[in-house]
Amino acid sequence: MTKDRSRKAPKRKPPKVQLDDDMTELAVALAQYEIDEGAAGWLKMPWRSGWNAVRFAIDFAHVQQLYPEDEFIWLNSLIPLGGAERWAYWTIQDFLEKSSGRWPMFHAAMRCAQIMLTDHGSGDGSIFNAVLTRPLVEWRAPADLTHYAQCMESARCRDSIGVGALNLNDGNDWLRSAFRIAWRRRLYGAAYALPPARKLS
Repeated sequence: MTKDRSRKAPKRKPPKVQLDDDMTELAVALAQYEIDEGAAGWLKMPWRSGWNAVRFAIDFAHVQQLYPEDEFIWLNSLIPLGGAERWAYWTIQDFLEKSSGRWPMFHAAMRCAQIMLTDHGSGDGSIFNAVLTRPLVEWRAPADLTHYAQCMESARCRDSIGVGALNLNDGNDWLRSAFRIAWRRRLYGAAYALPPARKLS
């Protein structure tokens, strides 16, 4: 008797990945610490580098289209110097005194840069959240937060693992992906617990 080869064997479904009890317990515990406070939740974790807080604030001001163009260009050029130009503190002070609070988020960027330019540094990094809180929380957000959330995610990813959040098809994409998953689930502590990105040649 010959076998009927016209009948196809049923496809096997891939086995489901089972989490062990420890991992399930961890997932439940982490879920309890999700922070859902709108934009204010972005400011729960201290910054590791105030220059990343500056970067967020100027990107945010740029999206809002509320910034003085000359000072915007100047501040962008100052960030890579990492505080090498100490005289910039007084240039910023002069700007803050003359501008009368017309650009709240850009003012916050300038103030964060000023803190980074001082000798005593930035403490534990929470001071930048204090500076950013008022213009961010008082800001009347539109229904779509996408662009603003992207500004924060990019700055925080750089602050956490040392590279931006967008994939570049390099050896650090898995870290970027892990950061985005944790950050978007509002597990900010987990996002900051990731190892630093590798320096790629």
